[in-house]
Amino acid sequence: MTTFVLVPGGWHGSWSFEAVVPLLERAGHTVHALTLTGLRPDDDHTAVATANLDTHADDVLRLLDRAHITNATLVGHSYGGMVIAAAADRAGGRVSRLVHLDAYVPRDGESCWSQTTERYRQAFAAGAATDGYAVRPPAGLDPRTRPHPLASFLQAIRLTGALARVPRREFIYCSGWDGTPFAELRDRLQSDPEWRVHDLPTGHDALHEAPAVVAALLLGERVTHTPTTRTGLTSNHVPMMRAVVAERPAGSDGLAVREVPRPDPRPGWALVRVEAFGLNRSEYKTLKGYAGDAVTFPRILGIELVGVVEAVAGDAPAVAPGTTVAALMGGMGRAFDGSYAEYALVPEHQLIAIDTKLPWHVLGALPETYVTAAGSLAHLELPAGATLLLRGATSSVGLACLALARAAGVRVVATTRNETKRRRLTELGAAETVLEGDGFTQRAAAVLPDDGADAAVDLIGGPSVLTTLGLLRPGATACNSGSLSNTWVIPDFEPIAMIPSGRKLTAFHSNDAHHSRDGGPLLRAVIEKVERGEISPNIDAVYTLEQTIDAHRRMAADNATGKLVVLPHSLTRACLP
Repeated sequence: MTTFVLVPGGWHGSWSFEAVVPLLERAGHTVHALTLTGLRPDDDHTAVATANLDTHADDVLRLLDRAHITNATLVGHSYGGMVIAAAADRAGGRVSRLVHLDAYVPRDGESCWSQTTERYRQAFAAGAATDGYAVRPPAGLDPRTRPHPLASFLQAIRLTGALARVPRREFIYCSGWDGTPFAELRDRLQSDPEWRVHDLPTGHDALHEAPAVVAALLLGERVTHTPTTRTGLTSNHVPMMRAVVAERPAGSDGLAVREVPRPDPRPGWALVRVEAFGLNRSEYKTLKGYAGDAVTFPRILGIELVGVVEAVAGDAPAVAPGTTVAALMGGMGRAFDGSYAEYALVPEHQLIAIDTKLPWHVLGALPETYVTAAGSLAHLELPAGATLLLRGATSSVGLACLALARAAGVRVVATTRNETKRRRLTELGAAETVLEGDGFTQRAAAVLPDDGADAAVDLIGGPSVLTTLGLLRPGATACNSGSLSNTWVIPDFEPIAMIPSGRKLTAFHSNDAHHSRDGGPLLRAVIEKVERGEISPNIDAVYTLEQTIDAHRRMAADNATGKLVVLPHSLTRACLP
């Protein structure tokens, strides 16, 4: 296996490789992405003022020493080409391959300043005009960029000749941007038999424009031109797919549509062609950073899907190719890549085989939402005629609870914080609607039976659960199945003091139903109800894969009433919000 050391360009940090690192790691390689001295978030002004090219070469050499790396592939983007050249010359034979990704390739005595064009020299000078030692990032770059040490751009490299003994030296030329300073360099290296040149028709930031293609080149795979992808490139040996990748926890701005390698089935895991998936609040919260260390980026989100098994490994799969399936939770979209893509690799024990003729957009609205709703109501065991208090009713799970409860003859008192959505709840069968907010307890008590509700589903979570318990009759149960409030805990919770005597509190988490043996019966029962016309999934809007970011913005703005569904293989939106 290869050990890759990735060195970013000017103003950038290790995060610039965020879309490439997982592709190399999934292929079984070790990857170290560096942030150079003076560009780390906690570096002070002194670190920026004193850092130069030698400093940055030493950053690489210290990593080689610390990690005991003796056979490194050094990859430098843009200015990073200067760094890997300097480091390789001093590495004492520990570098076996150099890859300059649209990067400077210096000869002895040259600097970044001397090799670039007048346009960039003026930009360096203007950027350092404020303090004379730190070059401000040009406008329009990623907000994570930081001022770059001017001295590193100016210092001339001193080469001993050891660099020429690196066995493999490659240059990747990105031809799809105006004003590139690398055109003459590309021609020089193309005529040098000791160099291999690859041409990519991308902009300078190929790391984000075509990460799968960059990864394929780093993995030594031949890349050819084809009209089937957005960049016009694909690898001969890496099947590609479109995916919506969460590159960083920055809300909907952290999402990007990318071409990524299609995963291969492996023992115990099946490749599923994703025909539909629904958006969920938990994915929104992941994008807001609430998942903490539980989710690493970049990650293909998506905790549920419906589709068809495309391929399996081995001769005795749990579910055969061609089977219509659904899957939810179990780490999907969190511990491993999820459904926001044309294909997903899913553990076979999570695949729920389905026999139905429901259209994909309807089926895609069901797994996570209706399994959560059905599981919550199953805990409550409500008979026909009982009264259910349903808090957070206009969420997708809330509307599913309303539909299932009404189909069972249960009287539903539904709550919402949005006055304009109360009429919709009444149209969908709520017996009463109550507005959340100040005075909620009094308003709810006025429309509930005198001794309280027979049960409750609380999708708001946090301290609201205590209010819900206070609105129940003695012996009744509240099921907390959501956290629309973005609050997971009840501060200073004292059960004896806070839970009204005789009331019960339980919970349902859809991850409990991720195994097909548990989630399968719940989901199949829901599908049968939809097929018989007993319930009708409330779908707010249906989107194409490229419109997933728009769908997330709609969810974040709380404009949706019902499920947002995406059809990854559709070319047109099925219905507009």
